[in-house]
Amino acid sequence: MIISDNPLRLTCPRCGRYKHIRTITSGNTIGARCWSDGRWYYPMLEQPSPYQKCPKCRHYFLLAESNPTIVKLKSPDPIRFAFDESIGQLLADPIEDFPDPPTVDLEVKAREDKLRKEASRNGFGELVLYELAEADKDILPRCTTPEQMEEFYLAYVHEYNDDRTGRVAFMPSIIMDEYRLLFEEYAKDLTVVRGEPRTINAEMCRELGEFDHAIELCHQLLDAGTDVESVRQILAHAEVHDPDVFELQFEEKD
Repeated sequence: MIISDNPLRLTCPRCGRYKHIRTITSGNTIGARCWSDGRWYYPMLEQPSPYQKCPKCRHYFLLAESNPTIVKLKSPDPIRFAFDESIGQLLADPIEDFPDPPTVDLEVKAREDKLRKEASRNGFGELVLYELAEADKDILPRCTTPEQMEEFYLAYVHEYNDDRTGRVAFMPSIIMDEYRLLFEEYAKDLTVVRGEPRTINAEMCRELGEFDHAIELCHQLLDAGTDVESVRQILAHAEVHDPDVFELQFEEKD
């Protein structure tokens, strides 16, 4: 993965404050992992979070509503964040090789170095668990379709399971009761928000301990030939009354 020197500028739709986050120019899916709750982890293909928080007014907003704009920096950066030189999907403008200028405008360089530091500090703008718990009052009213609502519910569920299991940070966190209750609320919402039986419906029933319902949904999905590999594994865990999220294992195809 190659992190771009050019940050992404977001504009808070409430107060107009700028926020700068990182972007990448290329990446790949090497080392990808997937869990039963639909969480994919791509260590070499990180993306800006679809939900952002304003550093000034603390408003939560959608990335798509913030007029995201690549800031073209003029001064060269002596530090390049190149973790993997393999070329993957092009997600932003390519990093250009900056020529060595005969003179550098110190004011421009100081201003752009400040932007670099801000983007580095903000990363990709990911929200942590307590922020996602706060964000519902700002984000959910802006979700106008079941798909958008599901995306937000899943973002919380994934972050909750990340913290609870330590599956990405490799160290679990202590989860407060209020976050567990919100997880249960969103997990229940996920079972009905789209209506038709889907893999995530069965998985949320299993994680909530509703094993009979989860088993019933799994059989419906298998009869329909839907997501067979994942559903079989979810069914196996539901049949032994295991509510814990787990990493899916897929057979390698030639």
